[in-house]
Amino acid sequence: SKVILMERDSPEEWYASFVKMIDRHEKLHKVWFENYISWFSPTKRKFERLVVHNMVRCAAMPLDPSNLYKAKRSRESWISQYVLHSAAVKKLVPEDQLLVFRASQGWQALCKFLDKEVPGASYPIENVAGQKIDEMMENNEFVDRIKKEFSAGLLWTGLLVVLFSVFSAVLVQNLMNRNV
Repeated sequence: SKVILMERDSPEEWYASFVKMIDRHEKLHKVWFENYISWFSPTKRKFERLVVHNMVRCAAMPLDPSNLYKAKRSRESWISQYVLHSAAVKKLVPEDQLLVFRASQGWQALCKFLDKEVPGASYPIENVAGQKIDEMMENNEFVDRIKKEFSAGLLWTGLLVVLFSVFSAVLVQNLMNRNV
């Protein structure tokens, strides 16, 4: 099988892009009640566990899932892991099965490696300044599922609060009627 290892021109360039994406998500997509969504959404809880696992594995960063955005970003750890990942792929994959690819190379190298014709369209450059996160947040079954679970959880919680309030009012009224 063939393996394509996407690389940036430098690990520092990759890290800068990664940080832009995370910062963009936090600025444009994080809501004030973010830490409470997992109370109502099993999917969000699983996602948080996955994020914590990946953060620990990728950058040796122990994290509190309720505080993902405030986690200390260790530039050195992330860059080191990027370099180690690339080195591991290059070591493990035979040279004739590996393409170390940079988007700036365009279609030529990619199509040659895959034995495909070069398309007439220019090579797409996406995720400029972390903008791909916007598309991921808007057109994503996973995000839609979390929203539905959260909404249903809020609805059930509201219903329980109303039922408890009614039950409490009836109980208090009955107790007051007995004492009269």
